[in-house]
Amino acid sequence: MNIEEEANFKTTKRALHSFEKIKQGLQAIYEILNITSSEDDIYFLIAQDNIRAVYGSFLELMTNEKGIKELIEKIKSAEIDLDIQLDSLI
Repeated sequence: MNIEEEANFKTTKRALHSFEKIKQGLQAIYEILNITSSEDDIYFLIAQDNIRAVYGSFLELMTNEKGIKELIEKIKSAEIDLDIQLDSLI
């Protein structure tokens, strides 16, 4: 394996690891909601819909190669605000 192939392999491995962490994080949020709320609770149902929407949007974004490259450029040039208001959590 040459240096470029090795770099590509490491990059792909990191991307797959990040993807798995995102999936696990969304699953954990769902499990917490499931434990703390009943399935008939409107907030539980809304949260479920939002988890599905976040995951679907993430998959759509990741499969839009041209769009993701442009997004990365905007992030690098600080054109996009990356902060999420979650009280003081982040």
